[in-house]
Amino acid sequence: MSDLGYKLKMGEGEPIDETLFKILVGSLMYITITRPDIQFIVSYISRFMSKPTDIHFATAKRVLRYLQGTLDHGVCNIPLSEHFRKIFEWYHELGQHTFGGKLIVFLCLYDKIPGDYEPPKMFGRTANLSNNQIINYRCNPFEKWLVLIGISPSSPETISYMAEHVVGQDSFEIMFQKEIQEMASISKRWTTLSGEDNWSGLLDPLDIDLRRYIIHYGEMAQAARDAFNTEKTSKNAGNSLYNRSNLLTKVGIEQGNPFKYEVTKYFYGTSSAPLPSFLVKSLSREAWSKESNWIGYVAVATDEGKVALGRRDIVISWRGTVQNMEWINDLKFPSVSAPEIFREHHHVKVQHGWHSIYTTGDPASRFNKASARDQVLEEVRRLVDLYKNEEISLTVVGHSMGGALATLNAVDIVSNGFNKTTMGMSGKTFPVTAFVFGSPRVGNSDFQKFFSLHKDIHILRVHNAHDVVPHYPLKIGYLHIGEELVIDTSKSAYLKSPGDIHRWHDMESYLHGVAGAQGREGGFKLEVRRDIALVNKYSDSLLDEYHVPPMWWVKKNKGMVRQADGSWLLMDHEDDDVCIS
Repeated sequence: MSDLGYKLKMGEGEPIDETLFKILVGSLMYITITRPDIQFIVSYISRFMSKPTDIHFATAKRVLRYLQGTLDHGVCNIPLSEHFRKIFEWYHELGQHTFGGKLIVFLCLYDKIPGDYEPPKMFGRTANLSNNQIINYRCNPFEKWLVLIGISPSSPETISYMAEHVVGQDSFEIMFQKEIQEMASISKRWTTLSGEDNWSGLLDPLDIDLRRYIIHYGEMAQAARDAFNTEKTSKNAGNSLYNRSNLLTKVGIEQGNPFKYEVTKYFYGTSSAPLPSFLVKSLSREAWSKESNWIGYVAVATDEGKVALGRRDIVISWRGTVQNMEWINDLKFPSVSAPEIFREHHHVKVQHGWHSIYTTGDPASRFNKASARDQVLEEVRRLVDLYKNEEISLTVVGHSMGGALATLNAVDIVSNGFNKTTMGMSGKTFPVTAFVFGSPRVGNSDFQKFFSLHKDIHILRVHNAHDVVPHYPLKIGYLHIGEELVIDTSKSAYLKSPGDIHRWHDMESYLHGVAGAQGREGGFKLEVRRDIALVNKYSDSLLDEYHVPPMWWVKKNKGMVRQADGSWLLMDHEDDDVCIS
């Protein structure tokens, strides 16, 4: 196989997702310990891990096929069983990225690990595994395989053998025991993590489960930003790039995430107040809408997600502002009363801009005949009634402007009883929690008092210490509501110093801060696995030594797609599978 390497060149072929390539090549590198005959080619193709192409990937797969055809070499040149051959073929058919590198290593070593491989028992365990929701939803494929062959992933024999041949013992225990247990605890503690006790004792130091919980909901908020089309030359500017069924997959928060959701509704916003920084308008005469922007989505936990989360969670995600920081100048508008939300409490007032976006409808707009408020509340009502016999939670999320709208929406849901079912189970209410990031103030002191009257709502505001947005509007009389978690990304050794107002307000910087916050008096240390490359999605915050390009989150070729005749066409929108009346 050694001659394959000489035909490969950097940049030759079409670029591919480097993650899949790294998984396969990394696995092959492990196998070279017992298969020196592939050492040269594996070493050579590993040079392309930073910028792999489809040609490099095809070569790596040829190495995998070569291994499949030469299994007699086995571990230490000991022929492996026919059963192993079938497993390898099964794995290869599923695709090398399905299970990840460590399963390849295990398959190369597993004959050495004590286990029960008798076919009848294997069949019985397969049937039991397929019906065991806890194992299916909380164990990764590698652990499922260990269960399938009758081995405990955390047994002393397994840990000892794998620690010797694959990873260090501490790493193995963390990978296959501690982390699963910690993730599983979220489903048991969800009422506490959602603020049942207003996060008493959990914020400083930041509880490890709450840290993961906040990041999860932060990613649900970020999904609305990542899917938003900001390209003004496109006729789809201001709309979502993706349809509902693809949204969470396309923005990258589905893979490896046990918290599974189905997006059930998109909602749209407009404004009667002049808010130029809120609406992204297309320059095209064929614009999808002249009056509206896509402003968020509603999602509900799937059956799989329900197991991991501990209940049927309904998420309302409000998109934040995406243009430069000049939008804070729009906060000069006075406060207004909102009788549709607060009814007879006319002394309760909120900032005019937020109220306008939240409540404005436009009969001339296909997408905003109903206001954003009415669109969301209608869907919340439908889902609450649909799952009325289950344990339900409602979680509202948003960053920046989206945080202000999420705050208003959460209070609205509770004060007007949309967290109650309209059919059966009379009087049963479900908790409402808002996780907001970098949110400006929303209302006056009476708004704060109104919020405190309702026991079924809890709000956690995450504030990056140097972010100026939470201090707006500057007008005296505006107050925050809920609890506050202060983080400080200026303490992170991964980021450039000094920062600036854009970096301090960036949502990915917020999530980086949550991952590493050590309390008001502490420093910074990443406590959960969160790729630091995400910090540079929309900024140039990460130190240059990490070799991550700035502002790297862009649609491939900016949405330009080559047609059959060789021409290029801007195709940057997926039509949704529902009609909007």
